[in-house]
Amino acid sequence: MSKVFISYSHRDEAWKDRVVTHLGVLAHDTKLVLWDDRRIAAGEDWLPEIEKAIETCDVALLLISADFLTSNFILKQEVPKLLQRRANVRVHVIPLILRPCAWTQVSW
Repeated sequence: MSKVFISYSHRDEAWKDRVVTHLGVLAHDTKLVLWDDRRIAAGEDWLPEIEKAIETCDVALLLISADFLTSNFILKQEVPKLLQRRANVRVHVIPLILRPCAWTQVSW
């Protein structure tokens, strides 16, 4: 079973929901566990929950859009940690371009 961390801008939540729906077929067969920040319960400390999910994922889906690329939290917190894990632990990081944007201009 693989744990999939989904990184996205909240402005792209409809796209995230579509991805979750499509991957849900595999989740029902217990081949995948899907995680996104909407799984954090009200009142929980959200940052440790996100960090724990990043540290335990096998796959990271990056739902890339202009909104994603202008999120300081995503670019300064999530993406560097995921890329570090990719280098050290062989986590699969998969970009999914949602809409045309300047993704090739980002120095990752």
